[in-house]
Amino acid sequence: MEKETKKIQDETVRDLVENPRTPVNIAVINADFEMRVDAQAGSTETLLAHDMMRVSGGKAANRAFIAKKMNLSSKLIGHVGDDDLAAQALDPLSVVGVDISDVQRAPNQKTAVSIIQVNPDGKKSITLASNANDHWSEAGVTGIRHSMELNFSNCNGTCVISIDLEMDPLAIKTAITVAKELKEKNPDRILTGIEAEDEETAAAATALCDRGVMLSCTKMSDGGCVAVQREGEKKKRIHVEKMKIDAIDTTGAGDAFTGYLCVALQRGLESSEAIFFFAVAASHCAVTKYESQQSYPEGEEVEMMMRLRENLHVTDLN
Repeated sequence: MEKETKKIQDETVRDLVENPRTPVNIAVINADFEMRVDAQAGSTETLLAHDMMRVSGGKAANRAFIAKKMNLSSKLIGHVGDDDLAAQALDPLSVVGVDISDVQRAPNQKTAVSIIQVNPDGKKSITLASNANDHWSEAGVTGIRHSMELNFSNCNGTCVISIDLEMDPLAIKTAITVAKELKEKNPDRILTGIEAEDEETAAAATALCDRGVMLSCTKMSDGGCVAVQREGEKKKRIHVEKMKIDAIDTTGAGDAFTGYLCVALQRGLESSEAIFFFAVAASHCAVTKYESQQSYPEGEEVEMMMRLRENLHVTDLN
């Protein structure tokens, strides 16, 4: 097992420096206000905070940032308001080279705001005002189709599209419809994220594969993940356990998992084991620093985390 894990680590790092393409990230864009607190929320009427930061955030924005950090071109589709907070949400992304040309300003709307409190144990509590994320114009929805189709045509038939369910329902429906149409042109792999309790994870992932999904994955609450892959009539389960680390700030850990998963898929890693091993290691790196986007690791940091312990298990389900 040790030799197999080492082989996956080496293949992952080698493959991630080749064949750049553009992941498309569609969903929420926020202006984040993050601060550290010395007591749990609700423990006192006035909760004192420190180390407050104004940063860019939101699931799609974080994933787009990760793609650029890993030397991929990166496109972001979403909405911000027509207020001054739009600059806070978008400027850090523009500086690193994320393509924000398809981000639109929703008239008479405020940019989404997320208030994040990081507790002493590194866990966070978030209050979110969705604002512009819930107000997509007809032009914005039409732009989703145009951008997805254009990106697909420019990436030689391989395109990773990441969609969250935290925005305007019509925008979600349009993105999923276009993704299905593109999938018919490139049916080699489908990855579907699912929500499930830890004890239900493997069963839920297996059920999705039974319905025709080729590859399903759930990030577990402890930081690991379980995936099930179907190859013809055969299925296998991939379980990457959590790693033992001291978490400083868990903000954006889920976005890190999804973002680096998209990077691994877009880079075309050969094995599913390598894909999920890489994503779990990256999300663990992200919780060792304060603040989300600035905590996202370089490839070398992920490689070091992957070598900490042997935590990959593959099971034949036939």
